[in-house]
Amino acid sequence: MSRPFWILALFALSVSAVIAQERHYDLRLMVDVKPVATPVGTLVEGPELARSPEGAVGMLWVERGKGGEALRVAEFDRAGGRWMTPGTVAVSRTLASETAGGGPRLAIGSRGRMAVVWTEEVSGAAGGGQRAMLATSSDGGRSWTAPCAISAGSEGSAWPSVAAKPGGGWTLAWIGRGPGGAAGGDLCFEADEAAAGAVPSVLVAPVSLASPALAGFEDGSSLVVYRGLTKEGAGDPIAVRVEEAGGRRLTQVGRARWMAAAPGVPAVMLSRSGPLAAASWYTAPDGEPRILNSMTPDGGLRWTEAQRCDLGRAVGPVAVAILGDGSQLVLWTENPGSDISMPGGTYLRRYAGSGASSMPALIEPLPARGVPGPVRLAVLREGEGRRAELLATIVRRGTGGRLSLRCLVLRLPAAAQLALLDSDCKCGPGSLPGYPIRGRILTVDANRAALTIHHTAVPGLFRPGDLPVRVDPAMMRSLSPGREFLGRIEKKEGQWWLSEVRLFE
Repeated sequence: MSRPFWILALFALSVSAVIAQERHYDLRLMVDVKPVATPVGTLVEGPELARSPEGAVGMLWVERGKGGEALRVAEFDRAGGRWMTPGTVAVSRTLASETAGGGPRLAIGSRGRMAVVWTEEVSGAAGGGQRAMLATSSDGGRSWTAPCAISAGSEGSAWPSVAAKPGGGWTLAWIGRGPGGAAGGDLCFEADEAAAGAVPSVLVAPVSLASPALAGFEDGSSLVVYRGLTKEGAGDPIAVRVEEAGGRRLTQVGRARWMAAAPGVPAVMLSRSGPLAAASWYTAPDGEPRILNSMTPDGGLRWTEAQRCDLGRAVGPVAVAILGDGSQLVLWTENPGSDISMPGGTYLRRYAGSGASSMPALIEPLPARGVPGPVRLAVLREGEGRRAELLATIVRRGTGGRLSLRCLVLRLPAAAQLALLDSDCKCGPGSLPGYPIRGRILTVDANRAALTIHHTAVPGLFRPGDLPVRVDPAMMRSLSPGREFLGRIEKKEGQWWLSEVRLFE
């Protein structure tokens, strides 16, 4: 063959390779990253992010102060894109280290309510020398109650978590140092912080000493996710759903069958939206580090099969956020490897509600020096036709153990671009709006295209009861009082809308 032919052939192959490479990268999640200055002084521990029902995002951290270590809280100004002036929750000289099981935790309720929990070392105390503490604020963190012990039990308490109750108040979960001895403890639960200091309810014993993850749902129920404990060590996550009336149901979340020495095992991370929740965690079966993610559509009654998020070089810990459409965002760190297209750094992977996923986005490469630290994630904006935004924090441990904190606003692609990414996956149907519901039509208002329905329980969202809903006017001809139905319910602009209605004969 002539030389010109070979040149043309090589050129064609090169072009094909470039096109193939472009197509490959087209399937990668593309995220706009914007750094944000933080109000943090000399960081000692944290941070922790939390979101209110109205969408306000707050951050909790520990910094070195004059009288000891100060727990500090600040709220993010979404309009201005900056952190507001922080307030001090408490100052402690005996704060327990996060590396021992779990750091301070933050929850934000409606109308400026906040709660912070943490663990104090108590010299000479029984049951391990630790005590779980609680402080609350009713004015957006400007002032705080005096810290109080969560449990007055003589056996000790540690590594608490807190969640806001829909009607006000706080739900608490922590590790009680009971019959589990040095290797484990009791998973304790209190549905009302007003009872703090009383004898707690023990959900499960023994469990790993890692801090439990906690979420509160709109129907008054709670979800606690913890690491189990066997003779071989701490294992993969187990969830316990606690009904408002006190009923309990345990479900296995992950089945990687990993066991590790109980102290120092990373805690499971949990995020909730409506009755949906996502759990992400670190595991290492057969010595292979992994980041796994699972989602529940019904407040913890069922969980999807865990999906692997990492690229094969995972470093714990992990963070997760779930959006109202069921999509889940997982943030974690990878060590460097041989694939130059996937360098070491912090990555974000998205899972659609249908399970579809694309290649993760590199959020920030690893620095030349320093050890990866905790990452956190919270939803900043979503819905109303806008691109979803997340708030992420990344900690690095430098020379001499000094901690540095990076805060980033992550802007996801537009809905149309995400739909193209999701369509490449053949793993299931596209996402449907809202949540499944079953009920009976009580009244019909044709002029307003409105109904009153009586519905069965929607775990994590509604107890059984009556509810006014809106519907598409085109549906009104087929709807009449007394008809039973299956459908989907979704909240838009403050009203519940019923769609995808199937009537029973």
